[in-house]
Amino acid sequence: QDLVDAVADGMAALDATDEQDPSRAARLNNLGNSTRYLAEATGDDYLWDEAGRLCAEAVSSSAPLDPARALYQVSYAQAVREGPEAAAGLAAALGQRTAAPAVRVRAGRQLGRLHAARGRWAEAGTAFGETVECLRLLAPRHLSWDDQEHHLGRIPGLGSDAAAAALSAGRPERAVELLENSRGVVLSYLLDVEEQQLRTVAPDLAESLLRVRAAMNAGRNR
Repeated sequence: QDLVDAVADGMAALDATDEQDPSRAARLNNLGNSTRYLAEATGDDYLWDEAGRLCAEAVSSSAPLDPARALYQVSYAQAVREGPEAAAGLAAALGQRTAAPAVRVRAGRQLGRLHAARGRWAEAGTAFGETVECLRLLAPRHLSWDDQEHHLGRIPGLGSDAAAAALSAGRPERAVELLENSRGVVLSYLLDVEEQQLRTVAPDLAESLLRVRAAMNAGRNR
């Protein structure tokens, strides 16, 4: 009954919203999610279709650079469940640079798993690789160590998933890179010391640091 009430409330809110109202996309997305939850509980195919329609309308009603658009893409992917439409929605969310890093990481991980479940290991590896690249955005250097670890701790196993996909795609070297890059986010910040100061006191160590930093950046950007 709670789910039925949530859908009814969402419909009432949407009906009261003008088509030009900036909040319309968010309300469409909320109603789409409520409808999806009800579809999951009942197994009603009509509700699944309606959830997909509402979430698709939420995406089309949002501006291309709207940070929330990526969240709507994730909702759409969940509503259509699988197949090319879901993959396209997740890929769009992962690639939207204006979106919240947490949303991009969530989308990328779901996309990687979607491809992996279908045995599309090259595509899975690409998706997981792009997701690993977002980790420095998820836990940026200006946060405290505890906050960085908190954010990274919300996505356990991402590095393992990425490495497994790369191995399954026949790329063992890439697997090692992804595993190291995913678990070395916080550690990499400790390597960003003042180069000129280090050159003054330990020039050999400064050169070694530059080589390590360049190698880490090269692995992250592939």
